[in-house]
Amino acid sequence: MKQSSISRQHQSLLAGACLTVILATDLTAQGLLSIGFEGPPVQPAGTEYGVTEYFEAGMWFKPVNPYEQFGRNGGSVVGAAENGTTYLKTALGDSLSFGFTDESLFDLVAVDLAEYSTVLSDPVTVQFIGYFADGSTILQGFTTDGVIDGTGPLADFQTFYFSAGWVGLTRVEVPGFGWSLDNLVVRHPSGIPEPSALALWLLGAAALWGYRPSHPRPPQGSGSGKNWR
Repeated sequence: MKQSSISRQHQSLLAGACLTVILATDLTAQGLLSIGFEGPPVQPAGTEYGVTEYFEAGMWFKPVNPYEQFGRNGGSVVGAAENGTTYLKTALGDSLSFGFTDESLFDLVAVDLAEYSTVLSDPVTVQFIGYFADGSTILQGFTTDGVIDGTGPLADFQTFYFSAGWVGLTRVEVPGFGWSLDNLVVRHPSGIPEPSALALWLLGAAALWGYRPSHPRPPQGSGSGKNWR
C-alpha cells in the first residue's frame, strides 16, 4: 500500500511538471509574440523620448523615412495617453515601420491604439500597410473612439484585430502620425519555438524524481528490538 502510494505521488509530480511545460509553452506553441515596448533600454515613467530605432523579441522598429523618428513614452506623462506601461507614439512628421531582424515572414494579429494626447483628443484613423514577399500590399485602418483622459480612470487604449489577410508579411508600415500604439501581437506562421530552458529543466527534474528508487521503511512499533538506520 505504501509503495503504491509513493508511486502515485511520483506520477502526480511528473504529471504536474508536464502540465507546467504545456502552460509555459502554450503561447509560443501558437507562434505568438506580444510586443509591449518595455525595453531594454528601460523608458522611465514620466518621460518621453524621440528615438530612431527600437528592438524587441527579434523585431526591429524604425521610422518609414530614416530621417524621421517616433516617440517612446514611459507612462505617467501628464496629458499623454495612459495604460500603465511603456508605448510608442507619433507626433507631426513621425512614422513607424517594423519587421523581423532575420527577415522572417510573420502574421499581424492585433494592436492597442489610442489618441495622441488629451489636447489632440479627436478620433484618429491609423493606417497600416503590410508588405508581402512579392511586393504586393494589404491595407487596413482603425479609428479610435476619441476617449482619452491621460492618468484618469477612463481606458485610453482600444484593442483592434487585423483581418485574415495579414499573413506572410515581410514588413509593416504605419505612415501617419498623431496616435499612440502598444501591445503589438504578431505570429510566426513557419514554425513552433522550442520550450523554454526552465520548462525543460522542470520536466527533467520531475522525471528523475519519478524514477528515484524507494527505500524500505522500518516496521512500526518496538517489538522487533532492532535499530533501523
